Amino acid sequence: MSEGFVGRKLIEIRAMTQEELDSECWRYNPGNPALVLIFEGNAKLFASRDAEGNDAGCLFGDLDGSSVFVMPEKSIEGQDLPGWDGNVIPPDPKPKKNTDFRVGDKVVITSAVSPKYLAGVEGEIVGMATKKVKLKLSNVSKSGGRFFTGQVIHCPVGLLERV
Repeated sequence: MSEGFVGRKLIEIRAMTQEELDSECWRYNPGNPALVLIFEGNAKLFASRDAEGNDAGCLFGDLDGSSVFVMPEKSIEGQDLPGWDGNVIPPDPKPKKNTDFRVGDKVVITSAVSPKYLAGVEGEIVGMATKKVKLKLSNVSKSGGRFFTGQVIHCPVGLLERV
């Protein structure tokens, strides 16, 4: 844990609020709450949900409440570290907004998605929400896991590009 969480006092462990869940594009699940650890200085440590929604994917941290997240440096390669060697993930300098899209737009899911087999899947926007859109998938391959052509999913706008 380089400079990040070492020496900070743990203040609280609690379930994430609906607002926090929405900011991470997670669904509220009262039977399986997502926990967040709050440290002094408004630092937070929480697990990301994996793409299939089964359990946690990796740990993320927010050192000062600025929503600039840190994660274990090797977690991108799927490797574990003996400690926390923080890798800063800067926020998108030009975050996409729902105003960038309209119902009926044809879009493609970018390679930033997890699970990776959804990268390149096209769809049509059929509904709008605050930070997500409802996307009707149109060309899911047979290796699409639990996803299928015609399925409507909620998708963060940051993962979409116009076709």
